[in-house]
Amino acid sequence: MTDKKLKSHRVKIDKIDKEIYALIQKRASHAVAIGKIKSKVSPKESFYKPDRETKILRNILNANKKGLLPDSKIRAIYKELISGCLSLEEILKVAYLGPEATHSEAAVHNQFGSQALRIPTSTIDDVFYQVINDDVNLGVVPVENSSEGVINTTLNCLADSKDINIIGEIYLNIDHQLAAGNKFKIEQAFAIASHPQALGQCSKWIERNLGNIKRLEMPSSAVAAKYAKENKNILCIVNSMALKKYKLKLINKNIQDYSENKTRFLVIGKNKVEKTGKDKSSFLIQTPNRPGSLMSVLKPFEKRKINLSKIETRPSRGNINSHDFFVDCEGHIKDQKLRLAIKEIIDTGAIVRNFGSYPQSLGQCSKWIERNLGNIKRLEMPSSAVAAKYAKENKNILCIVNSMALKKYKLKLINKNIQDYSENKTRFLVIGKNKVEKTGKDKSSFLIQTPNRPGSLMSVLKPFEKRKINLSKIETRPSRGNINSHDFFVDCEGHIKDQKLRLAIKEIIDTGAIVRNFGSYPEYI
Repeated sequence: MTDKKLKSHRVKIDKIDKEIYALIQKRASHAVAIGKIKSKVSPKESFYKPDRETKILRNILNANKKGLLPDSKIRAIYKELISGCLSLEEILKVAYLGPEATHSEAAVHNQFGSQALRIPTSTIDDVFYQVINDDVNLGVVPVENSSEGVINTTLNCLADSKDINIIGEIYLNIDHQLAAGNKFKIEQAFAIASHPQALGQCSKWIERNLGNIKRLEMPSSAVAAKYAKENKNILCIVNSMALKKYKLKLINKNIQDYSENKTRFLVIGKNKVEKTGKDKSSFLIQTPNRPGSLMSVLKPFEKRKINLSKIETRPSRGNINSHDFFVDCEGHIKDQKLRLAIKEIIDTGAIVRNFGSYPQSLGQCSKWIERNLGNIKRLEMPSSAVAAKYAKENKNILCIVNSMALKKYKLKLINKNIQDYSENKTRFLVIGKNKVEKTGKDKSSFLIQTPNRPGSLMSVLKPFEKRKINLSKIETRPSRGNINSHDFFVDCEGHIKDQKLRLAIKEIIDTGAIVRNFGSYPEYI
């Protein structure tokens, strides 16, 4: 009886498979026909249309109300189907930050399926370079991580590359696997190797389970995987792709300290993307560095109830008297209310650059190097000191270092001050257990956590504006411990003992926000 039931189901599956096969081939024939029409109308344009692909996926997922397969499985199946059909029209070439088997390659596979040609590069700058020079159709670059924050190199490259548009975004869950090249007891491990970020994102697990084990920083988790494969009793933190590629032995799954650890990637290209009905837009807005400049940027968005999903501030690299705001907001640049908001910001005297509108997701010396050394191979190191040591021990290797490393490692100076921007500064914080009294010219730093809803940023900023408290820095990111909240890292002028600053913080707390004061301290002289 059981055999008969099994056979009956298998016969039905065989029949359905034949029907699916016929429909897949029929779909492919329509894709080829569309490709021929496109090649006549726009022979130089890529066949890849992110807006069209997004609409297809949204329609399919909206129809998946009571299906046994979850949306994630349906999405993966359709991504492969779309990838296969597109490959009949063109082989999509996508550059990403290598080497192979890193999270960046996983993001490319996640977005474009297995049929895209994945091309690893040595730096984020190289990804932009290949897209600009038409060596590839598209590029994928990391822009922020929920644990580590923003990737400044990506923001710099966007600011410097005038012919590049953001045409999509990818959110990738970052799951870290503990692995080894050979079989041994975990207590016999000599060291643990990975990229510094991966080591940082698993630090609590490492301390709990491995104590003070030696930590080896590698340029990437893929390099760590290779190192563990070639050396005995070495643990490594890698992703599932590296685990498979290097045939490692899995020791423990998902050892990251925070389960909601995500990295956001941008898809970059030269084409522009049409509206899909659920879009994002990204801008660079440059304003004079004066009190109220941030509010002059934000008010036009608030007035039209346009939700901001991201804002980054920093001094402009090319103009020390200006501030750059990197802004992500909901909506497409063709939406009337977004166009009006941008016009209002421009009318205040700000300079606005649109990086692109796209469907919402389901290095510092690079110019000098390109000018003087062309496409020389670039080796990323955990620090410039490691690079100095490497150059000292190996012939015909150039390195970029500071004056201290130059002296310590007795290197030969070839060229001074090769950075692309003379106003390149790093700000350091002095930390301790004591509190600092008022000096009359102070700064204060806060972490403010609010629910992730329209207007949350304005509820943080208005109490400062009302009291004319200048904000020198604001950075936003999803909260690590609560995916429905946003964290705002805020630096402002004044000391926490100042009456007006205390009132501003009280007003923010009264809205339901959680506020943590990191400290008040003298402004740098």
